[in-house]
Amino acid sequence: MAAAAGCGGSSKAAKSGLAADAADAAGKTVSFEGDAVAEGMTGKLTGVLDFSGDVRADFTITIAASDDPKAPPRMRTVMDGEAEYRSAEAYTNARPQAAKALGGKHWVKSEASSVLHLNTSGAVLGAVTLETDTDLVEALAAVFESGVLKPDGAGHYAGTVDAGTLGASTFDAAHRAAITSAMRRTSVTAEKLEVWLGADGLPAEIKYVDDVAAGKKPSHADLRFHDWGKPVTVASPPASDTIGFDDFLTALKTTIAAG
Repeated sequence: MAAAAGCGGSSKAAKSGLAADAADAAGKTVSFEGDAVAEGMTGKLTGVLDFSGDVRADFTITIAASDDPKAPPRMRTVMDGEAEYRSAEAYTNARPQAAKALGGKHWVKSEASSVLHLNTSGAVLGAVTLETDTDLVEALAAVFESGVLKPDGAGHYAGTVDAGTLGASTFDAAHRAAITSAMRRTSVTAEKLEVWLGADGLPAEIKYVDDVAAGKKPSHADLRFHDWGKPVTVASPPASDTIGFDDFLTALKTTIAAG
């Protein structure tokens, strides 16, 4: 993975205690869980992340409450490089015809989207990891380098971050434009970010509260990370149990038309 422009050997990140430069191995795999509110849904997240090569992840969202009565009780997402797989229940709860369109398969495959990055780190860090091909620790180092996260004692840092605060010392113009665009796609205008570092200098907890555009539903989360550097398992679903997203949509339209 390419390091974010301007964050290599970051003095501010180093002074914060973040082990960005020493995290080549330990900072590449991690398990996490958390509580989140987004798009009118309240739920719990559990999963694993692997940044040792192409981004790989396996995480589940269990929905506790939702403004949408057709929201599924749980959704699982597996990401393997450029491919993203979503479990069938992400579609079958909303439309009963979806089960038939799936043809007995349990996974829908599509190109990787921003769902992994945004669900596992928030809009700002998610946009940085997505658009600069960095891992979570490198992205956090870039945010520390911006100087907006201030220490508040006991390894705790807090501040409000938006694309404008990630200046030229952190990213070049092209990356800043891409990060801004990624944030706009989520309707997030700024993010109140809190970070706790563990004794190993790696993120132990990240909380975020998003400021969103008028008319959009706010989101916030409390994410807890553990077992940095320990092996994790991420396995793509078998091809025999997977349908492509475009093929699924075509089958769904045919099923609906047939009544």
